[in-house]
Amino acid sequence: MNTVPTKIFGAAGYASGGKMATIYDDETQLSLGEPSIFPRGRVETTGAAQHSADAVRESASTMLRTVSGWRKVFALDMNHQGTDLSPADIDLLCCVAAAYHAYLVQSDSTPPRVGIAVDSRPTGGVIADILIRCFVSLGLSPDYLFICPTPQLMAASAAPDSDFTDFIMVTASHNPVGYNGFKFGRKGTVLSATEHALLLGLFDKLLQSDAQIHEAVQLRHTTQAAAMEDIFRRVSALRRSSAASYASLIAAALGPGGEDGFAGLRELYRGAFEQRKLGVVVDHNGGARCTSIDQEFLSSLGIVVKSMNDKAREIRHAIQPEGDALLPCCRALEAAHKDNPGFLLGYVTDNDGDRGTTVMIENAVARPMEAQEVFALACVSRLATLVYQGAIRYNEHGECSSKVAIVCNGPTSLRIDRIAASFGVNVFRAEVGEANVVGLAAALRERGYLVPLLGEGSNGGCIVPPAQVRDPLLTVSSILGLLLPPTPVLAQLSPSGYSSPVAVWCERLGVSAPKGDIQPTELLSLLPAFSTTGVAEERAVVALQTQDYGPLKDAYELAFREEWHRAKQEFGKRYGFSSYEVVNHVGTEERHGEGPDFRVGAERSGMKILFKDDVGSTAGFLWMRPSGTEPVFRVCADIAGNRPEDEAELLGLHTELIHRAEKSVLSS
Repeated sequence: MNTVPTKIFGAAGYASGGKMATIYDDETQLSLGEPSIFPRGRVETTGAAQHSADAVRESASTMLRTVSGWRKVFALDMNHQGTDLSPADIDLLCCVAAAYHAYLVQSDSTPPRVGIAVDSRPTGGVIADILIRCFVSLGLSPDYLFICPTPQLMAASAAPDSDFTDFIMVTASHNPVGYNGFKFGRKGTVLSATEHALLLGLFDKLLQSDAQIHEAVQLRHTTQAAAMEDIFRRVSALRRSSAASYASLIAAALGPGGEDGFAGLRELYRGAFEQRKLGVVVDHNGGARCTSIDQEFLSSLGIVVKSMNDKAREIRHAIQPEGDALLPCCRALEAAHKDNPGFLLGYVTDNDGDRGTTVMIENAVARPMEAQEVFALACVSRLATLVYQGAIRYNEHGECSSKVAIVCNGPTSLRIDRIAASFGVNVFRAEVGEANVVGLAAALRERGYLVPLLGEGSNGGCIVPPAQVRDPLLTVSSILGLLLPPTPVLAQLSPSGYSSPVAVWCERLGVSAPKGDIQPTELLSLLPAFSTTGVAEERAVVALQTQDYGPLKDAYELAFREEWHRAKQEFGKRYGFSSYEVVNHVGTEERHGEGPDFRVGAERSGMKILFKDDVGSTAGFLWMRPSGTEPVFRVCADIAGNRPEDEAELLGLHTELIHRAEKSVLSS
C-alpha cells in the first residue's frame, strides 16, 4: 500500500512502514531529500539505462570544465525544470566526488568538513544529495547549506570561526535552468589555476580507468541514512551562521576600519537615506538570494526595499540578468518611483546570486545601467570613500601617499584608467575570469598595494575586498554611497573634512559638487566619456569555424598591421590614434608585444590592439578572446568620448579583420 510521506521541517521523521520521511527545509519549505532513499535516475527513452564506464565518459565529454566552473545540461534539456538525472549523470557525480576527495588529500587539505550549497535550479538538491552520500562514504562530513548564494557560502568558508574552509557551490551561474555544475573553492575564493589543474588532472585520470569509475559509483551504496539525516537536520542552523558571516564581510568591506567602523557609518546612512526615502527594487527571480540578507541589510541602511520574485525556485524569467529579463524590475521600479520619487535603483540577480544587473531611473523611466558604467561607478565610490574616510591620503604635491591599485580584466573600458589617474592610483589588468583578477589582486597585495576594488568591467562584476567574489549587494551598496547628500554631519566624520564621497570625486575632477539630492544620471555625467561595446550585444560575438587560435591571432596581427599602414592617416584623423601596440592578457600577466612568444598554450587568452594618441595616452582598443564558458568568440571596441558611431565602425573593422584572418587560416 502506498503511503504519503510525513512532512518534516528541519528534523527527521519516519513515514508509516518504517521508511524515513522526506526532510524539508524550514525556510523555503522545499525538499532536502529522503535520508534512506538514494535519488532515482530518469528512465531513458533510448533504451535500458547503461551503468557503464563508457556512458560516464560520454556524459563527462559534454561537461565544460574551466577554472571558473564545471557545467553541463543535467536536466532533460537546457530549459527543462525537472529534477530527475540520467543514470550516466548520477554515476558521473560519484566520479566528481571521488576526484574531489582525492584532490583534498593531495593538496594537503585536512578539512573535517566541506561546505556545500546549491542555487535554486531544480536539479541542485539532487546533485548535492548524491555528492554528500559519496563524501560520507569517503569519511567526509559535509556542512550543507542547501539554497544559498555563492557570495554567502564563500564568506562562510573564509570566516575565522567556520568549520569548513573548502567548498563546492552547485551552480551553472547564468546558464539556462537545465544546466548545472560546480564552483570549487577554498577560504573565500575559487580555486587558483594551479589548484584547479590538480583537481582536473585527477578527474581526467579517474575517467581513464573502468575500475576507478566502478569504485566511485559504489560509494553511493554505502552511506548510512542516519548520517544523511544529521546533515539535513543541520541545514537551517548552518545557513543562518553563514548569513552572519556574510553580513560581517559586507560590513568589513564598506566600513572605515572594517566591521567595527561600519556601525557608526550605518547610522549615518540610515539618517540620510530615511530622510530622502531612498528606495531600491530587488528582483531575485526565484534565485539563491531569496534566502540571503539583501532585504535585512539594505533596510538597516534606511533604504526602502521592494522585493519581487522572492520565493526560491519560482523562476519567472530568463536566468541571465540582461535584455528582456530586466523588464519586470524596470516596470516595478517605474511604478515605485511614481509613488515615491526616492526609488532610484533596482537590481536583478542571477541564479546563484553572484551576478547582478543594476537598473536606474532616468527622467522617470527605468533603464539598465551598462556593465561598464556599473564598474566605473563602483570604482569611483570605493576610491572616493577611502579618501573620505582617510584611508587614502595625498602629500603636499597632490600625490597619493600609498600604493593603491584597481584590478580589472582586459576588456574593461579605459575609462577606469582615467578615473584611477584622477585619484593618482594604478590600474592592473588580468585575463578574463574571476580567478585571474582575484589572483592578480592577491599578488599585488603581497607587493604592498592596497586594492580597494577588483572585478570585470566588461560584465559589471565588482569585487569589494575582503570579499573575493563579485557581489550585487556590495555593488549596489557602493553606488548608494555616492547618493549620500553632502552634509556638515558627514564632514565631521571625515578626517579630511569632506562633506561626502561624491564631494571627493568632484574635487578630484575640479568641478562643483551637485546641490541637494543627487540623481544617478548626475553620477553618470561625472564619469569620463567612453563608448564601449556591450558584452550582451549580439555584435559582441563573432561566429568562427576555426578553433586554431594561435594561427588566427598571427593572421590577425598581420591583417591589422597591413590595415594600419594603409590607413594610418585616417586612424589619426578620424579616431585620434597615432600609434598602437599588441597586448595579451595571460592569466594574471599582461604581455606587450606581437607574435606567439607573447602567448601561451592553446592561445585562448585575450588579445588587444591598444591605441595611443599623439602624446602617448591610451585612447581606445580592440579586444578579442574565445569564451572559456561558452562556445563563442567575444569581441569588444572601446574609444574615448561619446562616439557610438566611431565605436561601431571600429568594431566593424575588427570583425572584418578577424574573418579575414580566419579565411587565411582555413585556406592554409
